[in-house]
Amino acid sequence: MDLDRIMAWHLRTVLGDALWRTEAGVALPAHRTPAQRVDDLDARFTALGTFG
Repeated sequence: MDLDRIMAWHLRTVLGDALWRTEAGVALPAHRTPAQRVDDLDARFTALGTFG
């Protein structure tokens, strides 16, 4: 499996989830803010050494 493709799909899924939850007024998992979710993704990508 291609890690870059998997993480790209993960990125799309997490951001899509954050978008619909924000628009619907539904809390994000663990009551994180959208900015915190992006920071979480950045940390995951950095730890894996992908996309950069």
